[in-house]
Amino acid sequence: MANIHPQHASIFAPHLHGDERLIWAGAPGARAIDYRFTPYLAFIVVWMTLLCVMVGFGHIPVGFALLPNPIGILFIAIPVLMFSFGATILAFAWRNMTAPRHQIYAVTSRRLMWFDRRKPDALQTRLVTQLSGVQRKGEGRGTLILSGSDANPLAVYMYPFGAPPPDRFIDIADAKAVEGLVLDQMFK
Repeated sequence: MANIHPQHASIFAPHLHGDERLIWAGAPGARAIDYRFTPYLAFIVVWMTLLCVMVGFGHIPVGFALLPNPIGILFIAIPVLMFSFGATILAFAWRNMTAPRHQIYAVTSRRLMWFDRRKPDALQTRLVTQLSGVQRKGEGRGTLILSGSDANPLAVYMYPFGAPPPDRFIDIADAKAVEGLVLDQMFK
């Protein structure tokens, strides 16, 4: 477990404080998905279905017939606004669902770290002392869910225009061993 990829080590090394040392660093699998955002996709399906029903029942063709009339413009504007809103929510959900693919995780002697390759200046950390527990899903490749005093199970829905605070290592190679490292640091 002490074998840390040099590229991962070089990312986290400048952020270590004093005698803090890097214990583990890794990245999720290439197809990692954060499934907490799937309710947004269900909403989009309903939203876009409503839009298709509106268009299908002649809402748009009637609008074209009434275009010189100011009310006729609403028949065009409402579906366009609905589509724009739906596309924005879809882009948000997809970006956050696929975010783990761009992350690198680390466990140090004091903190857990998340680095997003899309935003090199946005390193997020969490003190190991803030954790109250670790839950593992999967034996080999799996996900670690970290709970603590500041964890909120509804956090993903409370941050509609940005990613929620980090609370998991998604789709990591040896989840059981990393869980052991995190627990060792918690009870050190």
